[in-house]
Order: sequence, then C-alpha cells, then structure tokens
Amino acid sequence: MANSNKDLLDAIDFTCLECLNEKPEKNAANAIKQGYRDQDELFLESDADEQLIINIPFQGKVKLHSMIIKGPDGGTGPKTVKLYVNKTSFGFSDVSSIPAAQEFTLTAAQLEGEVIP
Repeated sequence: MANSNKDLLDAIDFTCLECLNEKPEKNAANAIKQGYRDQDELFLESDADEQLIINIPFQGKVKLHSMIIKGPDGGTGPKTVKLYVNKTSFGFSDVSSIPAAQEFTLTAAQLEGEVIP
C-alpha cells in the first residue's frame, strides 16, 4: 500500500488563518507557510504570555495523520499542544471549558522536528 501522507499546505485557507496572542512581526504565517517556516529567524511568538491559539482552516476535509513542530533552541518552544476539531470561533476561555480532541506534551526531540504521530 502506498504512503498517502503529504504536506497539507495546499489545503490551508490562508485568508482565514487566525492566531490569538501572536506578535504581528512573529505571526502564524511564519510557522506555516512554505519558504517562511524553513527560515530559523522567522517563527511564531506570543505578544502576551506563553499561550497561543492557532486556527488553521482547511479548504475541505483533511485527515491529520501526524505533524512536525520545530521550536527554538533554549527550551522556549511549546510544551503542550491541544487539538480541537471544527471550532470556527474559539477563545482562551474555551480552552479551559471544552475538552481537546487530542493533547500532546512535546519532547525535546519533537521540538527539534521529530514527527509527532
């Protein structure tokens, strides 16, 4: 059976990409868009505290099989990732009241680009 896993970059609706708490100059596009995400000096960073909410809308149905997160050196990358499905309007108060579909505590290896299944 052929491996059908692929980068979902072409399926993302970037016109509706939203990130709460992002620094304008260190925005979500830096972490996601091809060409930007490959440059270490371009990254996503919060302008307030350690929390970010990223809404990545897709143009159709997708199946997320795995993901890669690359954090900066020095342990300042994300420690926990929570995935919510089909939430078009979502805020920080929702994170504490709505259970995540999946939750991950990231390892040092995963923050260096190891695939997260």
